[in-house]
Amino acid sequence: MLGPDLERWLRDGEGQQCLYVQEGRTFDCPRFLDLVIETFADTPVRVVIDFVNIDGGLPRCWPSNFFATDGICRSAVLDHCDAVLTTGHSTAVLAAICHGVPMLLFPKSRRRS
Repeated sequence: MLGPDLERWLRDGEGQQCLYVQEGRTFDCPRFLDLVIETFADTPVRVVIDFVNIDGGLPRCWPSNFFATDGICRSAVLDHCDAVLTTGHSTAVLAAICHGVPMLLFPKSRRRS
């Protein structure tokens, strides 16, 4: 189930491309969230960010075409999304597969000493 704010935001953007982004833990590796923000800020592409478990700071103010919160129900939001960007967490990957949504994966691994 979607929260009322996210449901309204998705409804207002019907017909526009929408990305679902979940980065999660990066284990001291570079994160891709900053690149996503830089690339898609204030463009016609709408971006849903689930920032649960993200390492590092978050923007104080998100771009106008972004909806960012934690704990988004993937099953509900992926019916509205055209692609998933994630580090390859099993929950995001399996949800994308179940909904037939293409993925771009940024796998992370711990650095070895």
